[in-house]
Amino acid sequence: MELDGGRVDMISGYVGTVGLFERAGFVRAAPTTGRSGGRPRWVMRKELAPSPPAC
Repeated sequence: MELDGGRVDMISGYVGTVGLFERAGFVRAAPTTGRSGGRPRWVMRKELAPSPPAC
C-alpha cells in the first residue's frame, strides 16, 4: 500500500507499506487493481541469491 505522505489506520497497515518493503530491499513489480484503506496496492518483488548446491 502506498501512503502518499499520509497516515494509515492499523487495520489497513496490516498489509505493509511500500516504503517498508523498499527499505527491506524489495522493488515495485506492478500495480494491482486492489486498494487498501483507499490507497493503491503494489506487487513487491525481491531478488534472492541462489542457494549453494546441496552436498
